[in-house]
Amino acid sequence: MRPRALLLTLFIAATFWLVTTRGNWKLRQILPSITSNGQLWSEPVVARGANNFDADEQNNIDLYKTNRLATVNITSVVYQRDMFFQVYPSEGTGSGFIINEEGEIVTNKHVISGSRNITVTLAGQSAGGHSVSLHLVSPGSASLFHRAIMQSGTGSIRWRMSDDAEAQGQDFAAALGCVNADPALVLSCLRSKTRDQILLAHPPALFEQLAEAGRTQWTPIVDGVEIPDQPRLLYELGAFTHVPVVIGSTRDEGWTFVNRSFPSSVTEGQYEATVNAEFGADASAILAAYPVTAFPSPKEALVRLIGDVEYTCEARRVAGLIERTKTPAYLYSFDREIDTVVVDHVAHGMDVNFVFGNDYGPPLFPAYALTGADLALSQSIAGYWTRFATTGNPNVDDPVVVHWPAFKHPTGVGRGADKLLLLDVTIQEAKRLGQSQCDFWQPYFFRSTTGPVPAAAP
Repeated sequence: MRPRALLLTLFIAATFWLVTTRGNWKLRQILPSITSNGQLWSEPVVARGANNFDADEQNNIDLYKTNRLATVNITSVVYQRDMFFQVYPSEGTGSGFIINEEGEIVTNKHVISGSRNITVTLAGQSAGGHSVSLHLVSPGSASLFHRAIMQSGTGSIRWRMSDDAEAQGQDFAAALGCVNADPALVLSCLRSKTRDQILLAHPPALFEQLAEAGRTQWTPIVDGVEIPDQPRLLYELGAFTHVPVVIGSTRDEGWTFVNRSFPSSVTEGQYEATVNAEFGADASAILAAYPVTAFPSPKEALVRLIGDVEYTCEARRVAGLIERTKTPAYLYSFDREIDTVVVDHVAHGMDVNFVFGNDYGPPLFPAYALTGADLALSQSIAGYWTRFATTGNPNVDDPVVVHWPAFKHPTGVGRGADKLLLLDVTIQEAKRLGQSQCDFWQPYFFRSTTGPVPAAAP
């Protein structure tokens, strides 16, 4: 190899190494809580049988028992060089679990060994999508992640405030017979209750639905500290962590919640009564925007209304608020129909199986094994998600892969289009999804339509 060519190769390799390893993420391979006498555990130890563990092993077991429900998947990439100075990625995978409210994770050393930089992507669906959004607006989470994926949950609904939470806590204590003017005595009383007594005092519904029915929900609150203000307001102010975001919904989000409340059909009278109960003084305007005559049935009108107000149009809203800060946002709609799962609808939660390539099954859906066409779509979606987690951009320089345009929502004459990606057997670019409906919902600010109180409740 000529000297200039060799120098150029070395320069490119060195530059690539700097680009792919730079960052300010300070990696904690092992936390202080899992050290023994100040020494890090570095070699495997053979377990010796039940109840016969050294302190290090027992500490790991106790950590797992305490935090097993907070398990996460971890992927790290270590860039190495071969004998020709070419850089190639070596991937490490494994599991870990979150051990505290600061988001610290315990994992095996080999998963991250050699990594100089870890890129963290928060991803969630439904309540998990809301959680990701709340991390975006929470100051305490600001430096802990680098990408965000919100599927069917945007966190931009109106959340309960501290007063609501305190009132719910008092009702909960009263249901357990723990009523006293002295908070210390109330706390002592609560701690004396059994697990079953705690769980059954105010049990939440197993599945959310549209009808209120006096259900209990335990949700995040706007406390003024961890969540400084209503997330929607914080997005509007640009007061969120500016990291690339993937955000979207399924085509027929409302079906799941409407069908749980009305499993057979909905009459026109039920439709109007439900909208009036949910939206109060705004119901007449909403009924005018979603007239029964514009849909195959009153049930379909209610499905579209609920899906738009809480999912489709909120995804567009948040994507626009993120984009106007010059932060990349990628909007999608999952449109794959599977009649064996839900006839003629793409229901809430159906996209999750395609992200991970898993077959459907009870209790959420009937049993259904993904077909070849489904698996091809799943692989495409996994490719978009993986590239986004790696680079902050879901696209790749490959003419076979459909380009996913970043969401743009300019204003004024000739403002252009709100572009998104439709995820179906045939993936395609689209624009202005539900534009007239979402423009209608723009000034409204409701609570969740699937909460224990009406969406219009103060």
